[in-house]
Amino acid sequence: DIGYSIIPLKLYLKHGQCKVLLGIARGKKKYDKRQALKEKAVKRDMDRAVKARY
Repeated sequence: DIGYSIIPLKLYLKHGQCKVLLGIARGKKKYDKRQALKEKAVKRDMDRAVKARY
């Protein structure tokens, strides 16, 4: 289907063959991305404030 990605999770050798364990994932929704960016900005601001104090 559209909107899914194949992600290699593990790569290993077994009996002279290279094997890859694949996973299927769906990307984040737009509102999830905005929330993640907001949380990252808050953490970055807190780290800057703590660094400035010491």
